[in-house]
Amino acid sequence: MRASIGLIGLLTLLLGSLYLWVSVNPPLRVFNVEEEELNPFSSNAIATTFIFVAIDCPISNRYSPEIQKLANIYSPLGIDFYLVYVKPDIKIKDIEKHINYFFSNMSSVLLDPYQDLVRLSEATVTPQAAIFDNQRNLVYSGRIDDRYIDYGKQRSIIQNNDLENALRSVLSNKPPSEKRTPVVGCYIEDLRK
Repeated sequence: MRASIGLIGLLTLLLGSLYLWVSVNPPLRVFNVEEEELNPFSSNAIATTFIFVAIDCPISNRYSPEIQKLANIYSPLGIDFYLVYVKPDIKIKDIEKHINYFFSNMSSVLLDPYQDLVRLSEATVTPQAAIFDNQRNLVYSGRIDDRYIDYGKQRSIIQNNDLENALRSVLSNKPPSEKRTPVVGCYIEDLRK
């Protein structure tokens, strides 16, 4: 009798631990353009950067040169870069056309139809950047730079290159000076429709 009570207690403890682990580390359901599920945190990168974009967001499209420039600079230094398409019902052919037109230099593309990465990254709009360190801790979530003051209003001269500053900090093994920055763009909530 004691053995069965001990076994029940052990099973309860194991199941409780598993539940806690899953609730703290929810599974990520993300896919590549071939619609194969993958884990974007599986490499030995110093950090992983996600840039959330949408085909029909003019601000996302406007940032394509800057996003590609940063990916070209920081990928060879050990930081993984992914474009993440967040709209659940997006068609692969539309993504491929969008990549060819706006992001032809980006090879790492993810689909986040269940918006698991959106939640993990605390993303609210496109374009928005999120950087995770090699321990999968969110170290930055926010804008690429301060070009946009409001939707339709932009500065002629960028004053803060927030994403690049955060990437430099990560490479220096320091936390970014700002962990969160305000973002102007197309609301992800609206993209679910």
